[in-house]
Amino acid sequence: MKPNVTLLIAFLAVSASVFGQDEVKALIRGSGSDAGYLLKEFMSPALKVSNIGLNQGWYNTAGTHKKFGFDVTVSSAFVSVPEADLSFKVDNTKLTDVQLVNPSNGTVPTYLGSDQVSPQFRLKSDQSATFTAEGANIKDNSAGFAPIPVVQAGIGLPKGNELKIRFLPAIDISSMGLVKNKTTVTLIGAGLVHDIKQHIPVISQLPFDLSAFVGYSKYTAESELDNGNSANVSRFETSAFTVQGLISKKFSILTLYGSLGYNFASAKMEIKGVYKDAGTSSNPKTINGSEIAPVNISSSGPRATAGFRLKLLIFTLHTDYTLQEYSTITTGFGLSIR
Repeated sequence: MKPNVTLLIAFLAVSASVFGQDEVKALIRGSGSDAGYLLKEFMSPALKVSNIGLNQGWYNTAGTHKKFGFDVTVSSAFVSVPEADLSFKVDNTKLTDVQLVNPSNGTVPTYLGSDQVSPQFRLKSDQSATFTAEGANIKDNSAGFAPIPVVQAGIGLPKGNELKIRFLPAIDISSMGLVKNKTTVTLIGAGLVHDIKQHIPVISQLPFDLSAFVGYSKYTAESELDNGNSANVSRFETSAFTVQGLISKKFSILTLYGSLGYNFASAKMEIKGVYKDAGTSSNPKTINGSEIAPVNISSSGPRATAGFRLKLLIFTLHTDYTLQEYSTITTGFGLSIR
C-alpha cells in the first residue's frame, strides 16, 4: 500500500491534506483502541500540516484595494515537516489485539514519512495475518515539504477595508483521478483586511501600508474506505483562524511585506462504519467506527512572515517565508485591479 504524494493535493482550490484511504484502512485492526492509537500517531503530522496550511496565502501586501477593486490569487504553501514527525515509536503496551512482529524495530513512518518497507504488525489471534502502513515519502518526493494549494478572491470595500473569500462547493475529487475512492471535499473561508494606518496621526502620512488582518477557513473531506460503500468512511475536518498585523512598502513593481501574528487551528478525523478486517480469517472480528476514538490535533502558536511581490500591469507574483511551528514557504500568482 503505497500512497502517492498527490493525495496531499486534493484540488487546486483546497488547502488541506487528503489522507490515503488504503493506509487508514490498513490500521483498522484489532480493537477500537488499537486503531485509535495507531491512527493518531500515523496521521497527526498530516493533520497539523493542514492546520498550518489553511492559515497561509491570505495576502501579499498590507495595502487594501480601492472600493470595488479586486484580485484573484492562486498560491501554494509548502509546509516543512520536521524529521522527528516523519516517524513514530510504537508502544506495544498500548496495543491489545495487535502487536509488532519485531518489537525491537518499532519505528514506524507517519503518513508523511518513508514509503519503504516498514515494521510489520500482526494480529495476536492469527499471527500469519500481518500488515504495514507506509508513508507518502515527502522527504524524497517533495524535498520534505507538504504542498497546500489555495485559491481565493479579494474585493475592496469602503473605509479602507478589503474582504477575502475562499469557497469550494462539495466536489468528488475521485472523478478527477486525484484519489482512488470516492472523496468529497468542501472549503469555506473569509478574511478581512483593515487599513489601520489611516487612524494614526503622523503615521498616516508616511509612505508605507499598515493593516490588521483576521481570517478563518474550514475544510472538510469525507472518503470511502471501501470503494462503493458509503457507510464505511473516514471524515476529516479542519478549522483555522489567524490574527495578524501587516506592513508593506512599494518600490515601483516590487512590494516588500511582512507580518506578525498568531494562529489558532484544530483538526479532527473520525472513522465511521463497520469493519471486519480484524480477528482470524475464519472468524473475523467486527469493529464499529464508533469504537475508534476521533483523532484531534490542535496547532496554535505565533508566526512571523516576510516576503515580496512583483506586479507587472495587472499580474502579480509573490513569495514569502513564515517562521512558525512548521516553517512554510508560500508562493503564488494572480491578477489584481485597483
